[in-house]
Amino acid sequence: YSISRRKALLLTLSLPLLIALLNLTTFLSVLEITGTITGGLVGILTVLMFWKAQKMGKRTPEYSLSPYKALGWILIVLFAVGILYQFLRLAV
Repeated sequence: YSISRRKALLLTLSLPLLIALLNLTTFLSVLEITGTITGGLVGILTVLMFWKAQKMGKRTPEYSLSPYKALGWILIVLFAVGILYQFLRLAV
């Protein structure tokens, strides 16, 4: 992305640190919130990328996980519920 490592680190930590310094919440709470949301989104996107790769792939795979489509949906729902729970916990 043509951004230096130092700038990326500064941009990543500045908002949570600013929130913690203004005593809006603790730094660890901010990291917990961002970690939950990011982890949930990464999990959902991983399942969706797997499905897209299976659909768009041009070669015959060595294995197939098509019977586990329901498992993918269960994972997506679990990740979405985790994100929603974090938002609801934040609101209370």
